[in-house]
Formats: sequence, structure tokens, C-alpha cells
Amino acid sequence: LIKKVKASQYDIIFDPYAKLQSQLICLFSKAPMRISFQKPNKQAPLPFYTHTTPQLPQKTKACGKVIEDRLQLVTSFFDLKEEEIDYEPHIYLTEKEQQYDKLDGYDKPFIMLGVLGSTPQKSMPYTYIVALIDFITKNYEVNILFNYAPHQKEDALSIYEHCENKEQIVIDIYEDSIRGFITLMNKCTLLVGNEGGTIHISKALDKPTFTIFSPYVLKEHWASFEDGTKHTSIHLLEEKPDLFSIDREERRKIEANPQKMYEQLTPELIIPKLDAFLKVHLKAH
Repeated sequence: LIKKVKASQYDIIFDPYAKLQSQLICLFSKAPMRISFQKPNKQAPLPFYTHTTPQLPQKTKACGKVIEDRLQLVTSFFDLKEEEIDYEPHIYLTEKEQQYDKLDGYDKPFIMLGVLGSTPQKSMPYTYIVALIDFITKNYEVNILFNYAPHQKEDALSIYEHCENKEQIVIDIYEDSIRGFITLMNKCTLLVGNEGGTIHISKALDKPTFTIFSPYVLKEHWASFEDGTKHTSIHLLEEKPDLFSIDREERRKIEANPQKMYEQLTPELIIPKLDAFLKVHLKAH
């Protein structure tokens, strides 16, 4: 990737992550302007970047802090009028992609289930996701698809085997690339799942989403365009705020075992909010 970026001879590179990998890509790109965020209480990480800008102290728009911060990278150095900025991401499909036909022939709407997060810290306990799937299939006229990374197939099949109403789960329709997921998701009615890239893709496709946040993810940063109807979510901090007021040492013990905190976000807490969301978008049994 470093070689490809260097060969492209970019004039400007924006790096919102500022991790070692992206810092090296910026450095070797030789771009005259290499822009990133200022690290708290640190000087600008030269020579990786030529310019830095602070992140916003808090979000001010429905798009969420992450999108606002990324736009801050641009607007700090380039004069853009407010009316010129579209805060909502969009994904556009080719005509061929819009003709995706693997779901043709089914007579029920499809729900995409993000059954696994990208990391253990972003994944619900498997018994919990099974409980949510069983609730959905028992109460709604739907078919369900599973989304997971290709290397997570064994775990996804394990979840499938523990589900009650397997006839409503179409396990053999799956796309193993991001673009493939986009074309498949475009044919689904909505997405329910762990917070992550698939949630943001679904929003950019204008699909309703129900997000289950990891306790370790800041909702203020990543919850975008939530209105309680089309896009809604649940976070342990909102359900059990006392868990987050413990002392630092106790918090470290919990964070050493990510699943311990996630186990507090039980199906009994999730299902009432999930049911209210589904009632808006689906037909109940």
C-alpha cells in the first residue's frame, strides 16, 4: 500500500487514524500536505504530518462526532461553506449491482444480522445473540441472513446450530467481500447487529439499523443519525450507569476480561428496545 500511495503522487493526504501503519503510509507518500489530528498533550508527530488540527470537544450534529471530526480535518485547512457540506455518507451501486438476485423467490423480507463484531470486545456473548434471533423469528414474518468476517464462519455456524427456527435463517447466502455485502444489504429491509462497519454501510444505503454498542465504544462518537425510529441503539452505559462509576482499579479488572462487561447487556435489556424498533419496520406474526 505504501508503494501504491507513493506512486500516486498525492498532493494532500488526510489521516484520521494516526496509527503507526497510517503514519508510515503518510511519511513515505511524500505528499506536500499530510494532515492528521493532534494527539492530546503531545507535540505534532513530525515528520509523519505537516499539519495537525485538534478534535472537537463534543459532537454538535446528528451525524456523530466521528464524522464531524473528519470534516474538521478538511475545513481547518480549506474554506468550505456550510451549505456545501453533506454530513450524511452515501454508497452508490452500479446498475448491475442493483440487479442482485440471490434473494429473489423468497416471500418474506430479509433482516441482516451482524452476529459477530470485528473483535471479541465488539461481540455479544453467543447465547445472547441466539436469544435475539429466536425472539425475532418467533415474533416476526422474516427471513434472516448472517453477516460475519470470512474467518468467523465456524463461530457463525455454531450460533446457527443453537437457533430454534432454522427454517427462517438462510445460512447459505453470504458475501465474503465488502462490496458483496453492500449489494446483498441493499436488498435487505434492515440490519440488527453489533456496532461496526456494517452498521455504517447500512446507513449509507439508507437502511434502518438497530445498533448494539460494545461497552468499550463511545456512543457519542459512533452513533450517527439516530432518531429513535429509523436508527436506534442500545448501550450498557444508558441501561446500567452505575457500572461506569466504579473506581479505576476495579475498572481495570473488568476491562481485562471484555466479556464480563458485555455480559451485563442481557437480552432482557435489549429485546424491549429491539421489539419497538422492529414493530415500526416489519409485520409481526
